[in-house]
Amino acid sequence: MNPLCQTLFTAVVTALFGSGGTGLIMYFINRHDQKKGAQSKQAKMILGLGHERIMELGEKYESRGYITVEEFDDFNTYLYEPYRAMGGNGTGEEIFNRIRALPRHPQKGVNK
Repeated sequence: MNPLCQTLFTAVVTALFGSGGTGLIMYFINRHDQKKGAQSKQAKMILGLGHERIMELGEKYESRGYITVEEFDDFNTYLYEPYRAMGGNGTGEEIFNRIRALPRHPQKGVNK
């Protein structure tokens, strides 16, 4: 390595890990933690919204007494599975199981 590169490398390493660089490193660590905290809050919000929607649709389908094939596929694929993957609680699973047990109609508006 040429002397100029060595000097620059030494200066950068000293700045990052020396006493003056501690503040810089802590700055990046704190920013990471803040982003992580914000992501955690966003995840909780999304989980809460998913739970609310599962409750709302579950009540709708149960009171109606059936679910269409399309509704069940959407409910499972786009709502319940992501909710479960994010760590949703047993209430969502309980509602999903009740919805899964409902009679299926092939399309909307079909009353059997």
